[in-house]
Amino acid sequence: MVLGWVTSGVGIWLREVQRVRSRCWCAARQNMLTVRGAGVTWLSREEAIDLDVQLMSPTYGFALETLMELAGQALAHVIVDHFGEKRLLQGGGPISVVVGPGNNGGDGLVAARHLVHFGYPVEMWYPKRNNRQPFVGLTRQLETLEVPFVDGISKHATAIVDCVFGFSFRVDRSVEPDGCVRPPFARVIETMNISQAPILSCDLPSGWDVDDGIQNGYPSVQAPEAILSLTLPKRGVSQFTGSHYCGGRFVPHVLAREKALQLPQYQGTQTFVRLS
Repeated sequence: MVLGWVTSGVGIWLREVQRVRSRCWCAARQNMLTVRGAGVTWLSREEAIDLDVQLMSPTYGFALETLMELAGQALAHVIVDHFGEKRLLQGGGPISVVVGPGNNGGDGLVAARHLVHFGYPVEMWYPKRNNRQPFVGLTRQLETLEVPFVDGISKHATAIVDCVFGFSFRVDRSVEPDGCVRPPFARVIETMNISQAPILSCDLPSGWDVDDGIQNGYPSVQAPEAILSLTLPKRGVSQFTGSHYCGGRFVPHVLAREKALQLPQYQGTQTFVRLS
C-alpha cells in the first residue's frame, strides 16, 4: 500500500519520519515520467514516505486504518478486473493472498475480506503476524469469515496476491543477498516464484528496491503478471512491462498542488486506473 512499512516500533517510525521530512522534494519535472501516454508523477522512496506523513498529519486528517481500507478495496477491485471472474472461479482453487507484517500486508488483509464478500475463495499465508492494531482486528475479521490461514501456497491457487513488502523496503547492498531479506521471507518469495499461479503485486513486487527496481542476486518476486501501484507509482517499477494499475484515490487536490503531483485521471466512480 501506500503504507507499506515492514519495520515495527513507533520509535523507528518517528526517526524515519524526521529524517525524511528534513529533506526537500525534488523538482516536479524530475519526478515526471510518461507511461504509454499516461503522465503521472513517479515517487522515490523518500517522497512516498513523506506523502504518507502528510496524509496522516493534522492538516489532512487521515488515519492509518482509513488509508489501508481504501487501498485494500482498490486492490480487490484490480484483482477481479485483471484476472476476471471466469479465471478466478472456474480454476477450482483459491486466490492465495500472501501478506507481510507491515502496512502492505494490512492492505492484503483488507483486500482478502473484500474478495470474500465478492464471492471468491481466498486463503491467507501470513507467516509473521503483527500483534498490533489494526492488524489484529483485520485478521479477526477474516477468521470470522472462515478464511483459512495456511503455511504456503495451494498448488491449485488461481492467483497469488503479493503483499509482503511495500515501499519502505530497501535493498541493503552492504550485506550478502541471503541476509537482505529476513527469515522467513526469503522462503516466502521463493515459494511465490516457483508457483505456477500468476502473481499480482501490491505497490511493487516484494524484494524490489523502491528506487532502483529488481536487484539481481537478491531475493525478489521475479515475474509478476501485474502490479497495482498505490497513490502513485514508484520509480523502481518504471521499467515494468506487464499490466500496471494505479489505485488509492484519496490524495486531496490541495496536497497534490502543494507537492506538484500529477495524479492519475480517474473517471466516475473508478477506484483504479490502468497505466499500461
